[in-house]
Amino acid sequence: MNFETTIRSLDLTENLDQELYKMLMDYKKFRKGKLKNRGITRFENDSLYLGYYHEELDNSLMLKIASDKKLRNHVLLNITGNKEAYITGISKENKTNKNFDSRKLINMVIKICKKIRIGRILLTDNATFDCNGKKLSLSFFYLIKYGEPWYSYNFNFIVKDKVERKKLEESKEILEKLTVVDVMEKIPEFEEYIVLNTNEINENLTFRSFFNQRTMTGKLTKEHCNILARYNIFNKIIEKFNLLNLHGRTYKLNLI
Repeated sequence: MNFETTIRSLDLTENLDQELYKMLMDYKKFRKGKLKNRGITRFENDSLYLGYYHEELDNSLMLKIASDKKLRNHVLLNITGNKEAYITGISKENKTNKNFDSRKLINMVIKICKKIRIGRILLTDNATFDCNGKKLSLSFFYLIKYGEPWYSYNFNFIVKDKVERKKLEESKEILEKLTVVDVMEKIPEFEEYIVLNTNEINENLTFRSFFNQRTMTGKLTKEHCNILARYNIFNKIIEKFNLLNLHGRTYKLNLI
């Protein structure tokens, strides 16, 4: 699959409608067998790039919304003919790009989908963050810290399955009341994390309050990461307190 053919400069605020219209007209011709087309557009004001490709196998439209001209750091979107769009991948291939922000790219995906009247966006939550070489669930980190999974907190996505959505609400209630003592009783290894951070344990201190005191900037220190990752604390909390495991769940965002 080759997204790279032509480059066109684009003023996002003035020409987005026109550019998307042209892209969709090409797509309609392609679906009728009249055109095989691919191209790249630069959103100049936002330093973003749009690459699109008409996939012949399933007759869909593939979009890459990227932060670099070579489309290495991107969100991959698959638009089908039933007014649904699927975020099928988020890639940061260029590790040196400090300006890469997947939230900016996903917000552009949502804006594009609204412009072309997509009914809903679907995705599978495989988001992780690096914690001293270990991959931890970004959504569970957000669930502990803010009370909502990453995609819900940042973009208002909801878990698609109704049963899982109910389980998530129950998990939120448990985390709201969960104390540090509760965690220590069921996960003895967690005491090392406690000792690292405090000399006294208040039996009424909630796990969320304690966790947020340690992560005021939204980041974990090397020592915190070592303990959380070494003892697999996130997964043990999910298991011991019967919480919803967010990894691999399907989310949806209704636009119409």
